[in-house]
Amino acid sequence: MNTVIALIKLSRAQFTIEPVVRATVGAFAYAYDHDTSVDPRRWALACAIIFLTNVAINYYNDYNDYEGDKANATRSTKTSTGGSNILVAGLLPRWTALAASLLISLLILTVILLDRHLHPSSTPFCGANIFWGCVFMGLSSQYNAGLRLSYTPFCEVLTVGTLSVGSWLFGYNAQDPAGGFVVPVGGGVGGGVFLLDAVLQMSRIMVMQVVDTDADRFVGKITLTVHLGPRRVAEVYLYLQYAILILAAFLACTSTGISMASSSPVAHAMVGVFAAVVLPRTFVVAKKLRRLGEGVKVAAEDCPFEVSRIMIEVNLACLAVLGAARGMGMWGQ
Repeated sequence: MNTVIALIKLSRAQFTIEPVVRATVGAFAYAYDHDTSVDPRRWALACAIIFLTNVAINYYNDYNDYEGDKANATRSTKTSTGGSNILVAGLLPRWTALAASLLISLLILTVILLDRHLHPSSTPFCGANIFWGCVFMGLSSQYNAGLRLSYTPFCEVLTVGTLSVGSWLFGYNAQDPAGGFVVPVGGGVGGGVFLLDAVLQMSRIMVMQVVDTDADRFVGKITLTVHLGPRRVAEVYLYLQYAILILAAFLACTSTGISMASSSPVAHAMVGVFAAVVLPRTFVVAKKLRRLGEGVKVAAEDCPFEVSRIMIEVNLACLAVLGAARGMGMWGQ
């Protein structure tokens, strides 16, 4: 394997598709809520920053977890240790992961400063948006050696806040020419889906973590998933799917008061599509997790990939609803 291919594999760029698609849903939801079109430049910049941030995180993740991954590799027959396996396999020296992460971070800063300089009146990197964007980017750096929050029960919550909440909100608010930052859960077309997506992301990240429970415990990475253990994680995952079902039914049937969905038929359609795409498959995942909790270790090996596919496909379905509602007029010039 040559160096370029190894660096690409080390980046795990394929796992950055999900937050980029989610940011796109946010951009389309903003356009629908404000009866305008999506600004292609703002959308592209938001997606680029989210993509690059996740790639930088992935590089640093492998660098930070190298010792633990290497230790686990010597005690396990698994070819994967939770990371890319590139460093553990000796295909690249460890320092390349740190260097790549720092270079990507420098590129992010360059893109932001350059756009602010070239387009001061229309850059999405201004006002409250740039402030909260920096907050979410900071929280996403949970693998920082000084914080190591990914080694605590806060890991799952932080991941939900950055992968789901942060990317959706940044995609939404990057479309605001005034640089404002709002959480559109009080009537926006995507408010209901925004909440459902956060709950689904919490259940997804627990699935991603549970298959590495033994490896994480071995290196002292005591996340919420590790603390609960496979059996209780399976129970929590099932409860979260029931929560999605109940919340979706509530949002679909109400449009006033404390409802987070607007009275728009499109808002209800998005909630309905979300539930229809997600629930039949997540309940299948729940059955596999139950078997894992019963001690059948191979029962849930494919679950991390399945829940990732579900996340991407449900956001694509929501995009299709918004696109069908507005047509090609959703895109600006």
